Amino acid sequence: MSTLHRCAVLLVLPVLAGCARSINYTDPAGPRFAGASEVVRAATWTGPHVEAAAASVALARVPTPDSLRVVTFNVRYSQQTELAIELLQTSPELRNADIVMLQEMNEDAAAETAAALGMNYVYYPAVLHPVPKKNFGNALLSRWPITDDEKLILPSRSVSRGGQRVAVVATVLVGNERVRVYAVHLSTILEVWFTGQTYQIQALLESARGYDRVIMAGDMNSHDNVGALFTSAGYFWPSRNTGPTTHKLFAVDHVFARGFTVGGSGAVQHNLGASDHLPVWASLAFRPEQQTAFSSVVAGATP
Repeated sequence: MSTLHRCAVLLVLPVLAGCARSINYTDPAGPRFAGASEVVRAATWTGPHVEAAAASVALARVPTPDSLRVVTFNVRYSQQTELAIELLQTSPELRNADIVMLQEMNEDAAAETAAALGMNYVYYPAVLHPVPKKNFGNALLSRWPITDDEKLILPSRSVSRGGQRVAVVATVLVGNERVRVYAVHLSTILEVWFTGQTYQIQALLESARGYDRVIMAGDMNSHDNVGALFTSAGYFWPSRNTGPTTHKLFAVDHVFARGFTVGGSGAVQHNLGASDHLPVWASLAFRPEQQTAFSSVVAGATP
């Protein structure tokens, strides 16, 4: 970062420090909101959590697809939920998504979006936010059953509002495959500086260490910093070259994956005015079992 940029940050920080404070939800168990589509509920839903064994039996005859369509979208305080739903329903790149990660959601918007799309969902708010004066957090939506969900509280609280960030984490049962999925919204560098953002990514990587197939997607509030950390840990970065996703300047919304090959990625440029961010999609293919190196599969998709 240049000296000019550093000075600008130092001038902004005192202003930010006077902002209204967030109220953090520090209990890892909640608040928690979840629901299932009618189809999955009839076959597999046995309570607030999908039982992994029962769901696996129920889906035993459902073949594992060749690939997954993953979407991430920051919906700006859920202010335009109806427009966001319309976009997710009608855009050719988004409407057949298997997994959707949404940021800046409240519980009503999460439930409404999941119901409109016919998807299962789990939502954990991170904070009660002082701007919209509503809960603020990430929602994970899936066409496949969701199990073993949790709220991962990330380190490094905001210097301006004192707010924490969280990842909504769950295992998605895709045919016979188990995919660990993280819906992420990292702090900005103005809130926690580069070191704080690095600590947050390290917490995510450590959490996912024991899983073979992992997807992490969301508003990362960075490009080069997060990209370097994820790729050095062995993750593919399909959204690396999608271009700016907010304010026509910053490429901050990303998908990272491990245990898959990449079939394509992009940002939907016309978002119907649903947010100040563009939704980002990526197609992730299940790699053959004998394949051991990401870089040997997809030319141009290496970190």
